[in-house]
Amino acid sequence: MIYLAPQVSYMEEKVKKVLKDKSIHSIPAQVFAKYDTKAMIELIEKNNCFEKEEDKQEIESRREVKKHKGKILTINIIRNSYRVHMIYNVYNKDNHHEETRDIIKPTLNLSDIYDLIDTIIWKYKDIECVGFTLPGIINNGFISSVFIKGLNNQSLKELFDEKYPSIKFVYVNDVNAAAVGYYACNETYNSVSYIFQPAYFKGGVGNVINGKLINGAHNIAGEIKFAPIQLYKEFSECHKTPENALEIVAKAIATVCALVDPEAIGITCDLITNIDELKKEVTKYIPEQFIPELTLENHMHLYCEFGGLIVCANAMEEEKQDV
Repeated sequence: MIYLAPQVSYMEEKVKKVLKDKSIHSIPAQVFAKYDTKAMIELIEKNNCFEKEEDKQEIESRREVKKHKGKILTINIIRNSYRVHMIYNVYNKDNHHEETRDIIKPTLNLSDIYDLIDTIIWKYKDIECVGFTLPGIINNGFISSVFIKGLNNQSLKELFDEKYPSIKFVYVNDVNAAAVGYYACNETYNSVSYIFQPAYFKGGVGNVINGKLINGAHNIAGEIKFAPIQLYKEFSECHKTPENALEIVAKAIATVCALVDPEAIGITCDLITNIDELKKEVTKYIPEQFIPELTLENHMHLYCEFGGLIVCANAMEEEKQDV
């Protein structure tokens, strides 16, 4: 719980949007002014019974997803400052859910992934493809800069191809997967980008231009941290305030527009809650008429999951055509 003193209570709604998983309240002026401890304790006890209802959001594809004969398992790995989520989905040949679950661990090891895959392929005998969406640079199955114990600087392709030779494995950066999912859910646009700026790590960008995901020669397209311009302040400071986040994301948007000029950009950044403030900040770097449609997206993992399915289905289709 977080309680705001009366002099800052006007920020309650904004704080709720930033700290979505906390219970936010304002202290009544009469309680604060009188130092009424008893009333304050009663208020806390009353609000402690309050259970925050999470916003449920569904995404719907506006574009056709390729069908396939067997089942697809997607594993979406998400990290934050203190835990790792491993969200898995099993899809049937019609791309409908058979099973989904979110596994949360303080750390993630390869043995955890092996256990999950072994369990799923034992339960579903017709798993043909396993797709991973995860942070980091992924080049031909070799992963680096992921900051997850046991996964950094690993050739996942070698490990999984050896252990599961009859199953196709696909690996895609999480923001790239989000861009693919975002594109599939917005049939109006031919070219879109997706920007993810987390609170404790440097951000990334995924780009789908004219319907094609842009990976680049070494799969570092979208790794905006490599841009030789000052997108970031001293990193220890860049995540601390909404004002800094606004500047960082606005510069990222301007950079993306200068390079690929998308029609729309989806943005996930918990510290940014007002799209108009963001647009105003972007105009410091590029003229307003060149700014694409900007939307704040609170459920990036849904786009990642859906994008992972699409990448797997496309890879299976390409393999079938090669045969």
